[in-house]
Amino acid sequence: MASIDAGVVVSVCEFARLCRCPTAPLQRAWSPNAAWHRPARTAWRLVTFVLLATVAIGSITPYVLGRNWVPLTSVQRVVAELRGGPLAMAWCTAVGAGPLQEEILFRGCLLGRFRKQGYVASGMVWSALAFAVAHGVPSLLPAYFLHGLILGWLCHRTASLWPPFVVHAGWNVTALLWAIHLAP
Repeated sequence: MASIDAGVVVSVCEFARLCRCPTAPLQRAWSPNAAWHRPARTAWRLVTFVLLATVAIGSITPYVLGRNWVPLTSVQRVVAELRGGPLAMAWCTAVGAGPLQEEILFRGCLLGRFRKQGYVASGMVWSALAFAVAHGVPSLLPAYFLHGLILGWLCHRTASLWPPFVVHAGWNVTALLWAIHLAP
């Protein structure tokens, strides 16, 4: 059974506390004014466009610039070697739990805090920077920062966390498929 690193849990909780992320009861968290409300139908067209465009660009880039230009992260290398139940758990974490937690923390709490004060642009930059740093891959910092900006813009444009969550999950599916495809 995998153990959870207590330091990671404490640091995420501390970060949420520093951002003054609301820990309201569920009824307030799911109110019509909350970030998890259902976006308009037109938002899903935007999600489809953003996801397809970014995945297409990300899929073409390694062939144009060479396969070694985009390094595999340690998570991708491990996932490429997993089989059976552990592989299923890795997929669930990478496609469900991971994007969910990151979107709540970076777009919901951090960007949401800036948006309430009227600082949308700086909120997008700071949430994107925190998103990039949290991934802990220095060589991919610019790519994660750009991804964070796109997700922040999508969150602001649709006024919901669902579209960035769907795009983020789609990116993680693509990254895992690349890891399996590029595995030696």
